[in-house]
Order: sequence, then structure tokens, then C-alpha cells
Amino acid sequence: MNYNGDIMPAAYPFPSQVFGADALMTTDTHVLEMVTAPHEGVWFGAASGMADSGSGNYVSLDARVSVDATDWYLYFGDGANFAEFKLNAGSFYYQTATEIAGPVAMDLTSSYHNFSIWMRTGIVTYAVDNTVVYSGAAVHYDGTPILVGDPSGADLGTTGSMFVDRLAIVNGADFASAPAIPDSPEPSTWMLCGAAMAVAGYKRLRSR
Repeated sequence: MNYNGDIMPAAYPFPSQVFGADALMTTDTHVLEMVTAPHEGVWFGAASGMADSGSGNYVSLDARVSVDATDWYLYFGDGANFAEFKLNAGSFYYQTATEIAGPVAMDLTSSYHNFSIWMRTGIVTYAVDNTVVYSGAAVHYDGTPILVGDPSGADLGTTGSMFVDRLAIVNGADFASAPAIPDSPEPSTWMLCGAAMAVAGYKRLRSR
């Protein structure tokens, strides 16, 4: 499944929700924009439907956020485990078996970045702009939802805007055709990861 932000996600790829007077969801036929406010919410996704743990799920999101953005999410579950990215204007977080890891400093406002997740049989791998940031055990979780956006609703929660250029899902019987997991960087290269991600984001912006 590939969604390119060109239409409103009313039924495809998933139902959408806009909660509150100031929250909104629009598309310019190229990019989907979601805007939220305190105690409101805006997202698209489904409460169930992702493939089971043994079959595997790959989810890839191309997105950026506004300069005032906090706590925008990409997450899903496979009935046994859970994976999540949380995006802020200047950083991101990701869920491991033991913690919400981060913040990882990165400008997510000036260009689009790719956030990819592979999860199968209890192992999750997160990559940002084709650079692996974690590969290991995933946290336990019983459901099979998927969500992109701000699910905070009545909580103070998320602020600002999220811009979605592309969402891709490969799972179940098709999981074997998902893109290969990038090689993990050696520990000595981690100091270069931030610079590499920034350059990749700049190139993605220049190519649009």
C-alpha cells in the first residue's frame, strides 16, 4: 500500500479523525497537512488490521513538521509487539523494549525525512533516512492498530503541524518484498549520523 498525500485519507488508506474546532486536515494534491491545537487531535489510521507478528510489517513515512511541532506520531502494533516514532521540531524518539529512546537531535522542519520501521517476531528495526538507529527487541503489545498524526485528543498533547508526503506499508504475505534493512553503522560512525541525516533531508528537499 502506498499513499502519497494526494487525496484526503477518508477511507483510503485509512479512516481519518479531526477532533476540535482548530484542528484540520487538508491536501494540496501532493502533501497532506495535519494541524492540531491543545486538547484537540487529528490523525489517520485504524484500530486494527496490521499483519501478525509472525508475518511481519514494514511501514515507511516521509514527513516533516512545523517549527512549533511537538509529539507527532507514527505507530503500529502486530498483536504481540509495538513500534513507534515520535517527532518534534528538533528531535525524534523511538520505542524499544525498555524505553522511549531519545531525543535524537535533528531538524525535522526544513525538509522531508524518511522514517522506516521493520518489525517481525518480536524484533524491531528503526531507520531514519536509511540510517539504522535501533535494531533489537520490541516492547510487548496486544493490539494491531496503525496511526499517523496526533492522537492526544482531550490531553494537552501535540502542537503545530505535520506534513505527510508518503506512507508505504508492506506486510503479511508481501513482507518478503519490503526494502532490505540498511546495514547498521559501527559505533565509531554514530557521531556522523546526524550530519548524514541532515544532508539526506536537504537532498530530498532539493529534489522535490
